[in-house]
Amino acid sequence: MAKLKEGEIFSVKGKELDSAVLCTNSCSFVLRKAETTNLLAFCEVQNSQVSDTDTGVGKLIIRATPAFHLDLSKENTGKGALSALLKEYCIANREDFYEGKKFISWSQLQNEIPCSSEELESLLKMAMVMQKDGHWAALAESWIEEIVSLVLTSMLAEDMALDKINVEKLCSVLKDEVPPPVLKHIVVSFSDNCHHPNEKTASMSAKLICRFLAKRLLRVEDRWVKREFEMTLKNALHGLADFDPCCIEDVCIEVPGTPEPLVVKCILEELPDLPKLRFRHLFQIKRQYKHKEILPFLKHIQSPDTADRLLLKYAKSGKVQNQDGSATRVYTERA
Repeated sequence: MAKLKEGEIFSVKGKELDSAVLCTNSCSFVLRKAETTNLLAFCEVQNSQVSDTDTGVGKLIIRATPAFHLDLSKENTGKGALSALLKEYCIANREDFYEGKKFISWSQLQNEIPCSSEELESLLKMAMVMQKDGHWAALAESWIEEIVSLVLTSMLAEDMALDKINVEKLCSVLKDEVPPPVLKHIVVSFSDNCHHPNEKTASMSAKLICRFLAKRLLRVEDRWVKREFEMTLKNALHGLADFDPCCIEDVCIEVPGTPEPLVVKCILEELPDLPKLRFRHLFQIKRQYKHKEILPFLKHIQSPDTADRLLLKYAKSGKVQNQDGSATRVYTERA
Protein backbone atom coordinates (compact mmCIF):
# COMPACT_ATOMS: atom_id res chain seq x y z
CA MET A 1 0.00 0.00 0.00
CA ALA A 2 2.89 2.37 0.78
CA LYS A 3 4.33 1.80 -2.72
CA LEU A 4 0.95 2.53 -4.27
CA LYS A 5 0.67 5.81 -2.36
CA GLU A 6 4.17 6.74 -3.53
CA GLY A 7 2.99 6.47 -7.12
CA GLU A 8 4.50 3.12 -8.10
CA ILE A 9 2.62 1.56 -11.00
CA PHE A 10 1.19 -1.92 -10.40
CA SER A 11 0.13 -4.34 -13.11
CA VAL A 12 -2.10 -7.40 -13.14
CA LYS A 13 -0.91 -10.31 -15.27
CA GLY A 14 -2.33 -13.70 -16.12
CA LYS A 15 -3.83 -15.65 -18.97
CA GLU A 16 -7.51 -16.49 -19.30
CA LEU A 17 -7.43 -19.78 -17.35
CA ASP A 18 -4.67 -18.78 -14.92
CA SER A 19 -4.86 -16.96 -11.61
CA ALA A 20 -4.48 -13.17 -11.77
CA VAL A 21 -1.13 -11.94 -10.45
CA LEU A 22 -0.61 -8.45 -9.01
CA CYS A 23 2.94 -7.29 -9.82
CA THR A 24 4.94 -4.45 -8.31
CA ASN A 25 8.46 -3.59 -9.43
CA SER A 26 9.98 -6.02 -6.94
CA CYS A 27 7.43 -8.70 -6.01
CA SER A 28 4.23 -10.39 -7.10
CA PHE A 29 1.06 -11.67 -5.41
CA VAL A 30 -1.59 -14.11 -6.57
CA LEU A 31 -5.10 -12.60 -6.38
CA ARG A 32 -7.88 -14.91 -5.21
CA LYS A 33 -11.53 -14.08 -4.72
CA ALA A 34 -12.71 -14.76 -1.18
CA GLU A 35 -16.43 -14.59 -0.37
CA THR A 36 -17.48 -13.05 2.91
CA THR A 37 -20.68 -12.31 4.79
CA ASN A 38 -19.42 -10.10 7.61
CA LEU A 39 -17.02 -7.65 5.97
CA LEU A 40 -18.00 -4.02 6.57
CA ALA A 41 -16.66 -1.06 4.59
CA PHE A 42 -16.17 2.08 6.72
CA CYS A 43 -15.40 5.59 5.58
CA GLU A 44 -14.46 8.72 7.50
CA VAL A 45 -16.91 11.62 7.36
CA GLN A 46 -17.53 14.92 9.06
CA ASN A 47 -20.12 14.93 11.86
CA SER A 48 -22.35 17.21 9.80
CA GLN A 49 -22.53 14.55 7.09
CA VAL A 50 -23.97 11.86 9.36
CA SER A 51 -27.66 11.47 8.65
CA ASP A 52 -30.36 9.75 10.67
CA THR A 53 -30.24 6.75 8.32
CA ASP A 54 -26.51 6.16 8.78
CA THR A 55 -25.16 3.98 11.57
CA GLY A 56 -22.31 6.17 12.70
CA VAL A 57 -19.89 6.13 15.61
CA GLY A 58 -17.89 9.32 15.80
CA LYS A 59 -16.56 10.01 12.33
CA LEU A 60 -16.88 6.46 10.96
CA ILE A 61 -19.97 5.17 9.22
CA ILE A 62 -20.78 1.93 7.44
CA ARG A 63 -21.16 2.55 3.72
CA ALA A 64 -21.30 -1.02 2.35
CA THR A 65 -21.17 -4.72 3.17
CA PRO A 66 -19.12 -6.29 0.33
CA ALA A 67 -19.98 -9.83 -0.76
CA PHE A 68 -16.31 -10.70 -1.40
CA HIS A 69 -12.76 -9.39 -1.17
CA LEU A 70 -9.45 -10.22 -2.84
CA ASP A 71 -6.82 -12.18 -0.93
CA LEU A 72 -3.17 -11.57 -1.84
CA SER A 73 -0.65 -14.38 -1.36
CA LYS A 74 3.04 -14.13 -2.24
CA GLU A 75 4.00 -17.04 -4.48
CA ASN A 76 6.74 -17.89 -6.98
CA THR A 77 4.46 -17.35 -9.95
CA GLY A 78 7.03 -16.93 -12.70
CA LYS A 79 9.23 -20.03 -12.41
CA GLY A 80 6.96 -22.53 -14.15
CA ALA A 81 5.83 -20.06 -16.82
CA LEU A 82 9.43 -19.12 -17.69
CA SER A 83 10.53 -22.75 -17.85
CA ALA A 84 7.73 -23.54 -20.31
CA LEU A 85 8.38 -20.43 -22.42
CA LEU A 86 12.12 -21.02 -22.71
CA LYS A 87 11.53 -24.35 -24.42
CA GLU A 88 10.51 -22.28 -27.46
CA TYR A 89 13.50 -19.93 -27.11
CA CYS A 90 16.36 -22.37 -26.57
CA ILE A 91 19.66 -22.38 -28.47
CA ALA A 92 21.10 -25.87 -28.95
CA ASN A 93 24.16 -25.12 -31.13
CA ARG A 94 26.22 -22.39 -32.81
CA GLU A 95 23.92 -22.39 -35.87
CA ASP A 96 20.93 -21.48 -33.68
CA PHE A 97 22.93 -18.65 -32.13
CA TYR A 98 24.00 -17.06 -35.40
CA GLU A 99 20.54 -17.44 -37.00
CA GLY A 100 19.12 -15.43 -34.11
CA LYS A 101 15.59 -16.78 -34.52
CA LYS A 102 15.24 -18.18 -31.00
CA PHE A 103 15.54 -14.95 -29.04
CA ILE A 104 12.71 -13.16 -27.21
CA SER A 105 12.48 -9.48 -26.33
CA TRP A 106 12.30 -8.08 -22.80
CA SER A 107 8.81 -6.67 -23.39
CA GLN A 108 7.60 -10.10 -24.53
CA LEU A 109 9.08 -11.69 -21.42
CA GLN A 110 7.34 -9.17 -19.19
CA ASN A 111 4.02 -9.80 -20.93
CA GLU A 112 4.32 -13.59 -20.79
CA ILE A 113 5.78 -14.17 -17.32
CA PRO A 114 3.50 -13.31 -14.36
CA CYS A 115 6.01 -11.79 -11.98
CA SER A 116 7.77 -8.51 -11.19
CA SER A 117 10.72 -7.16 -13.18
CA GLU A 118 13.17 -7.87 -10.35
CA GLU A 119 11.89 -11.43 -9.96
CA LEU A 120 12.11 -11.98 -13.72
CA GLU A 121 15.74 -10.81 -13.80
CA SER A 122 16.56 -13.21 -10.96
CA LEU A 123 14.83 -16.12 -12.72
CA LEU A 124 16.69 -15.41 -15.97
CA LYS A 125 20.02 -15.43 -14.13
CA MET A 126 19.22 -18.73 -12.40
CA ALA A 127 18.29 -20.28 -15.76
CA MET A 128 21.58 -19.07 -17.34
CA VAL A 129 19.59 -17.21 -20.01
CA MET A 130 21.86 -15.11 -22.23
CA GLN A 131 21.25 -11.71 -23.81
CA LYS A 132 22.05 -10.66 -27.36
CA ASP A 133 21.16 -7.25 -28.79
CA GLY A 134 18.43 -6.68 -26.19
CA HIS A 135 16.86 -10.11 -26.70
CA TRP A 136 17.06 -13.24 -24.58
CA ALA A 137 17.41 -16.98 -25.12
CA ALA A 138 18.13 -20.05 -23.02
CA LEU A 139 21.03 -22.37 -23.77
CA ALA A 140 20.25 -26.08 -24.02
CA GLU A 141 21.75 -27.96 -21.05
CA SER A 142 23.35 -30.47 -23.43
CA TRP A 143 25.18 -27.62 -25.20
CA ILE A 144 26.22 -26.02 -21.90
CA GLU A 145 27.66 -29.37 -20.80
CA GLU A 146 29.55 -29.69 -24.09
CA ILE A 147 30.94 -26.14 -23.79
CA VAL A 148 32.00 -26.64 -20.16
CA SER A 149 33.87 -29.80 -21.15
CA LEU A 150 35.59 -27.95 -24.02
CA VAL A 151 36.50 -25.07 -21.71
CA LEU A 152 38.01 -27.35 -19.04
CA THR A 153 40.04 -29.45 -21.48
CA SER A 154 41.28 -26.30 -23.27
CA MET A 155 42.27 -24.73 -19.94
CA LEU A 156 44.23 -27.87 -19.10
CA ALA A 157 46.01 -27.75 -22.48
CA GLU A 158 46.75 -24.01 -22.15
CA ASP A 159 47.90 -24.36 -18.52
CA MET A 160 45.16 -22.06 -17.16
CA ALA A 161 43.76 -22.18 -13.63
CA LEU A 162 40.08 -21.96 -12.75
CA ASP A 163 40.69 -18.78 -10.76
CA LYS A 164 42.64 -17.03 -13.53
CA ILE A 165 41.14 -17.67 -16.96
CA ASN A 166 42.41 -15.73 -19.96
CA VAL A 167 39.00 -15.20 -21.58
CA GLU A 168 40.27 -13.74 -24.86
CA LYS A 169 42.75 -16.56 -25.35
CA LEU A 170 40.07 -19.14 -24.58
CA CYS A 171 37.71 -17.52 -27.10
CA SER A 172 40.48 -17.67 -29.71
CA VAL A 173 41.21 -21.34 -29.03
CA LEU A 174 37.54 -22.33 -29.22
CA LYS A 175 36.31 -19.86 -31.87
CA ASP A 176 35.44 -22.65 -34.34
CA GLU A 177 33.41 -24.59 -31.75
CA VAL A 178 31.81 -21.92 -29.55
CA PRO A 179 30.68 -18.36 -30.45
CA PRO A 180 32.73 -15.94 -28.27
CA PRO A 181 29.62 -14.24 -26.74
CA VAL A 182 28.31 -17.66 -25.68
CA LEU A 183 31.65 -18.72 -24.21
CA LYS A 184 31.92 -15.46 -22.23
CA HIS A 185 28.36 -15.92 -20.96
CA ILE A 186 29.19 -19.46 -19.79
CA VAL A 187 32.31 -18.28 -17.95
CA VAL A 188 30.34 -15.53 -16.19
CA SER A 189 27.45 -17.91 -15.36
CA PHE A 190 29.83 -20.31 -13.59
CA SER A 191 31.62 -17.60 -11.67
CA ASP A 192 31.16 -16.80 -7.98
CA ASN A 193 32.16 -13.21 -8.73
CA CYS A 194 30.47 -10.57 -10.89
CA HIS A 195 32.74 -10.49 -13.94
CA HIS A 196 31.73 -8.42 -16.91
CA PRO A 197 31.65 -10.50 -20.14
CA ASN A 198 34.20 -8.15 -21.72
CA GLU A 199 36.83 -8.49 -18.98
CA LYS A 200 40.06 -10.20 -20.12
CA THR A 201 40.39 -12.50 -17.12
CA ALA A 202 37.80 -14.28 -15.04
CA SER A 203 37.35 -17.23 -12.71
CA MET A 204 35.02 -20.20 -12.71
CA SER A 205 33.69 -21.93 -9.61
CA ALA A 206 34.41 -25.65 -9.31
CA LYS A 207 31.41 -25.86 -6.98
CA LEU A 208 29.01 -24.39 -9.58
CA ILE A 209 30.45 -26.58 -12.33
CA CYS A 210 30.07 -29.74 -10.22
CA ARG A 211 26.54 -28.81 -9.21
CA PHE A 212 25.50 -28.29 -12.85
CA LEU A 213 27.10 -31.57 -13.98
CA ALA A 214 25.51 -33.41 -11.04
CA LYS A 215 22.06 -32.18 -12.11
CA ARG A 216 22.77 -33.34 -15.67
CA LEU A 217 23.74 -36.83 -14.46
CA LEU A 218 20.72 -37.11 -12.16
CA ARG A 219 18.30 -36.10 -14.93
CA VAL A 220 19.63 -38.98 -17.03
CA GLU A 221 19.68 -41.51 -14.19
CA ASP A 222 17.96 -40.52 -10.92
CA ARG A 223 19.74 -43.09 -8.71
CA TRP A 224 23.52 -43.65 -8.50
CA VAL A 225 25.98 -45.55 -6.37
CA LYS A 226 27.42 -42.70 -4.31
CA ARG A 227 31.07 -43.65 -4.90
CA GLU A 228 30.62 -43.86 -8.69
CA PHE A 229 28.66 -40.59 -8.78
CA GLU A 230 31.34 -38.64 -6.92
CA MET A 231 34.13 -40.21 -9.00
CA THR A 232 32.36 -39.19 -12.23
CA LEU A 233 32.16 -35.59 -11.02
CA LYS A 234 35.79 -35.62 -9.86
CA ASN A 235 36.92 -36.83 -13.28
CA ALA A 236 34.82 -34.15 -15.01
CA LEU A 237 36.98 -31.45 -13.35
CA HIS A 238 40.07 -32.79 -15.17
CA GLY A 239 42.22 -32.20 -12.11
CA LEU A 240 41.67 -28.42 -12.21
CA ALA A 241 40.06 -28.49 -8.75
CA ASP A 242 39.28 -30.89 -5.93
CA PHE A 243 35.80 -32.33 -5.67
CA ASP A 244 33.85 -30.95 -2.69
CA PRO A 245 30.81 -33.04 -1.58
CA CYS A 246 29.16 -29.84 -0.29
CA CYS A 247 28.57 -28.72 -3.88
CA ILE A 248 25.92 -31.41 -4.38
CA GLU A 249 24.20 -31.22 -0.99
CA ASP A 250 21.03 -29.66 -2.48
CA VAL A 251 20.74 -31.77 -5.66
CA CYS A 252 20.71 -35.31 -4.25
CA ILE A 253 20.04 -37.25 -1.05
CA GLU A 254 22.11 -40.14 0.28
CA VAL A 255 20.06 -43.27 1.04
CA PRO A 256 21.08 -46.75 2.23
CA GLY A 257 21.99 -49.24 -0.49
CA THR A 258 23.36 -52.76 -0.82
CA PRO A 259 26.30 -53.12 -0.72
CA GLU A 260 27.08 -49.38 -0.99
CA PRO A 261 25.19 -46.15 -0.20
CA LEU A 262 23.25 -44.55 -3.05
CA VAL A 263 22.41 -40.97 -4.00
CA VAL A 264 18.91 -40.14 -5.27
CA LYS A 265 17.87 -37.14 -7.35
CA CYS A 266 16.37 -34.28 -5.33
CA ILE A 267 17.16 -30.99 -7.07
CA LEU A 268 16.30 -27.92 -4.99
CA GLU A 269 14.99 -25.87 -7.95
CA GLU A 270 12.55 -28.63 -8.89
CA LEU A 271 10.99 -29.04 -5.43
CA PRO A 272 7.49 -27.71 -4.61
CA ASP A 273 7.43 -24.14 -3.28
CA LEU A 274 4.77 -24.75 -0.61
CA PRO A 275 6.18 -26.06 2.71
CA LYS A 276 3.67 -28.90 3.13
CA LEU A 277 4.33 -30.26 -0.35
CA ARG A 278 8.09 -29.76 0.01
CA PHE A 279 8.23 -31.87 3.19
CA ARG A 280 5.95 -34.54 1.71
CA HIS A 281 8.30 -34.88 -1.26
CA LEU A 282 11.40 -35.10 0.94
CA PHE A 283 9.95 -37.80 3.18
CA GLN A 284 8.91 -39.86 0.17
CA ILE A 285 12.60 -40.13 -0.74
CA LYS A 286 13.89 -40.81 2.76
CA ARG A 287 12.05 -41.52 6.01
CA GLN A 288 14.56 -39.95 8.37
CA TYR A 289 16.94 -36.97 8.08
CA LYS A 290 19.69 -35.47 10.16
CA HIS A 291 19.52 -31.69 10.52
CA LYS A 292 22.47 -31.07 8.16
CA GLU A 293 20.89 -33.36 5.54
CA ILE A 294 17.49 -31.69 5.34
CA LEU A 295 18.57 -28.07 5.86
CA PRO A 296 19.86 -27.47 2.25
CA PHE A 297 16.40 -28.34 0.90
CA LEU A 298 14.57 -25.73 2.98
CA LYS A 299 15.72 -22.74 0.89
CA HIS A 300 13.59 -20.77 -1.59
CA ILE A 301 10.37 -21.83 0.09
CA GLN A 302 7.11 -19.85 0.25
CA SER A 303 7.04 -19.09 3.95
CA PRO A 304 8.22 -16.27 6.24
CA ASP A 305 9.35 -18.89 8.77
CA THR A 306 12.97 -19.84 9.33
CA ALA A 307 14.12 -23.35 8.42
CA ASP A 308 14.06 -24.45 12.08
CA ARG A 309 10.50 -23.17 12.55
CA LEU A 310 9.44 -25.04 9.41
CA LEU A 311 10.94 -28.21 10.88
CA LEU A 312 8.89 -27.71 14.05
CA LYS A 313 5.69 -27.30 12.00
CA TYR A 314 6.08 -29.99 9.36
CA ALA A 315 8.42 -32.63 10.85
CA LYS A 316 8.65 -34.67 14.01
CA SER A 317 11.86 -34.44 16.00
CA GLY A 318 13.51 -37.36 17.76
CA LYS A 319 16.87 -38.86 18.66
CA VAL A 320 18.68 -42.02 17.57
CA GLN A 321 21.43 -43.75 19.50
CA ASN A 322 24.86 -43.95 17.88
CA GLN A 323 27.29 -46.83 18.32
CA ASP A 324 29.51 -44.73 20.59
CA GLY A 325 26.60 -44.05 22.94
CA SER A 326 25.95 -40.49 21.78
CA ALA A 327 22.61 -39.39 20.33
CA THR A 328 21.83 -37.61 17.06
CA ARG A 329 18.72 -35.53 16.44
CA VAL A 330 16.70 -36.69 13.44
CA TYR A 331 13.49 -35.60 11.73
CA THR A 332 10.69 -37.80 10.44
CA GLU A 333 7.36 -37.12 8.78
CA ARG A 334 4.66 -35.66 11.00
CA ALA A 335 1.49 -37.77 10.95
